[in-house]
Amino acid sequence: MNFNDNDLLVMAKTLYGEIRGYPHEDQVAVAWAIRNRAERHNMPFFAGNLEGKEGAVAKVCLYPWQFSCWNADDPNRKLLDKLTADRLVSQLDIAREVLKGLVPDPTNGGDHYYTEAKPVWATEWPPSWAHQYKRTAQVGPHIFHDSRVRV
Repeated sequence: MNFNDNDLLVMAKTLYGEIRGYPHEDQVAVAWAIRNRAERHNMPFFAGNLEGKEGAVAKVCLYPWQFSCWNADDPNRKLLDKLTADRLVSQLDIAREVLKGLVPDPTNGGDHYYTEAKPVWATEWPPSWAHQYKRTAQVGPHIFHDSRVRV
């Protein structure tokens, strides 16, 4: 997996916005879901022609409506815009380990995830896509699916 400094920073910010406060293994799992997306071209909001190349990680993290922390109306967005690398040491370490392949993929190829508990904003739960894709793992309260395998 090729990546650059911006990919690393955007992934770390995404982990911070999506899953800070969760155990290390949960954050590793979400990082792997991001990496798995960055290496695939099967959906337009994945890496497309950048699959596995520099810029792919940032593209999949920042694609609209994929990671809620980057949505304009999400309270985390303003926080992420102001975060600097010195506040993201733990997330940068996780991102680096996953992007370099130094830790195994606990999602078994998962590229989508959701939490067990229904968020207050959700009208249906689990999300409609969860019934379409193969479930690959559960890490803590996060359930992972592989969009390449339809059920």
